Amino acid sequence: MVAGFAPALLLCVELALRLGGFEHTVRRKRLWIPSVFMEWGTSSVAIPTLLTPGQYLFKAQPNTPLTGPHGFRAPEPPVEKRPGTTRVAFLGGSTTQGGYYSYPQRAITILNDALGSNRFEAINWACSSYTTFQSRRVFDAEVATWRPDIVMIYHGWNDPPCSEDGYSDRENDRAARWNQRLGRVRLPDVLRSRLAQLVAMVMEKLDFSWPRPRVSPAEFRENMTHIIEACRERAIPVVVMIRPQSQASSVPAPTHADQLMRMYGARGSRDLYDRVHAVYAGIQRELVASHDHVRACDGYACMKDAQDRLARGEFPDGMEIFQPDALHLSSFGEQLLAESVAQALAPEQAEIIRRYLDSPAYCVRLAEQALEGLLLTDAHYHVQQALARDPNANVGHIVSGIESNREFTTLWDQGRCLTPGEFEWKLGKLKRCLEFRPSDIGVCGQLYGLCILNDRPDLAARGIEPFEPANMDRLAFWLLRAAHANFGAGKLPQARYYAVSLLALRPDDSMAAGVLANIDARPDSAAIAAAMHDLITDYDFQQIIEEQRIPGLSSPEASRRIAQLVIHLLQNPEDGIARNELTRLCLR
Repeated sequence: MVAGFAPALLLCVELALRLGGFEHTVRRKRLWIPSVFMEWGTSSVAIPTLLTPGQYLFKAQPNTPLTGPHGFRAPEPPVEKRPGTTRVAFLGGSTTQGGYYSYPQRAITILNDALGSNRFEAINWACSSYTTFQSRRVFDAEVATWRPDIVMIYHGWNDPPCSEDGYSDRENDRAARWNQRLGRVRLPDVLRSRLAQLVAMVMEKLDFSWPRPRVSPAEFRENMTHIIEACRERAIPVVVMIRPQSQASSVPAPTHADQLMRMYGARGSRDLYDRVHAVYAGIQRELVASHDHVRACDGYACMKDAQDRLARGEFPDGMEIFQPDALHLSSFGEQLLAESVAQALAPEQAEIIRRYLDSPAYCVRLAEQALEGLLLTDAHYHVQQALARDPNANVGHIVSGIESNREFTTLWDQGRCLTPGEFEWKLGKLKRCLEFRPSDIGVCGQLYGLCILNDRPDLAARGIEPFEPANMDRLAFWLLRAAHANFGAGKLPQARYYAVSLLALRPDDSMAAGVLANIDARPDSAAIAAAMHDLITDYDFQQIIEEQRIPGLSSPEASRRIAQLVIHLLQNPEDGIARNELTRLCLR
């Protein structure tokens, strides 16, 4: 009797809630899975991360331009360590995974250049958005396989803030495990019940600590201690980075800033930033002081000194230490941090390292690297530092490069997608950039992206037309974007032509196959295919050989060059460079 009464009562409550119009959107845990975005010069790379099933743990996609076969930052060393090698494992978030040149890579380069050997190597286990929660799990999973000689930990940025869902990483990890165990039971189905929504609402109202930091100070200490103690058991020395601090007068407000301000008793974003820094950097210093096998790399002192020097005018106008987010460092700041890291990793060699850092050769290398990244102010500064140390330093090629890239860099900075400005104005700047560098894949990609973001595929198709791919990879890059842009602009014969051309180069290209499938599924596909063939001219190869030109081609220079390449390839069919050039010219 009672057993039958309970379901009936629940059903009555459910009906009453529905008739009364009750409905509540339940707070849900959402696993944040970031993408890794890196820029250098005109190049940009977006690398997706892949979630590990049943855990709140993600890793960068392996085998990309900037990741190795295990998903760690390139250059990823072989698992088997070479004799005599000192392997340093780096743990952290995006500040450690780094931009195009990460601080671990920079520090290892400094060590090997200063000591004149390849003794040091890095295995960079960091990933964008990692807290100590993820790093602890990566360490446990990888330390036995990679057998590092030193472990460096740089955390404290991603741990304190709240995720958008307001739940801690530990809670999201439990949710991931439960989701895997439940299998086919779908939580959204359960939450359609108004009674379940009512229960969830009451529980939410009683959850006074929500939203919570991703990793609380107590959990931060626990995770760091776990890694440190595990290293002690393996006789591995540890270097802990003391979190740097920006001196900017204003800093961006974090997600759920009001709750964090109440938690820390802060007044405003800047005050919150300082209080959070004091707590997490304080824990880092305590852990260093309480463990014999742990030493500090004082990123705070290093970046404070750099910002003080900047304020005194020791660095040129336009140079920055931190990026606007008051978290990530500029390329110049990364290099200064790497110099401190190198000395912390090999303190017994600190004097040799300092002498190298003060050498003209080091300044020249930094100037060349800055020029490569179109950081002309940085390049000029390093040139001046090289000349101050050696008036005969070989910097002529760098000075020439700075001057020849000055106008292009100004146009590039104005036209990039992520900078402010009107669409037409920015488009004009990028078109000029492509005139300066017709083979620059980064400029082509930015021009295409700007037009697509502004829903102008027609201008994208026309804008990237002058691009001159220098190799087969860049040709494939251009063909795909030309196919998509023309498809979006309604120029279906052209879109089909570019898709077919790309599939001839790369038969497994799924995106080109998708464009072709969409076109061929149309009722007028036969007419589109016929119109595509009208774009292609048949030539008499004997006539080309005899006249050494392409009949009917409007450009005499292109006509002669195509004829020369055809004749050359008939005699040298294995010449890949000539074949690439011919393909590019014919696709024009």
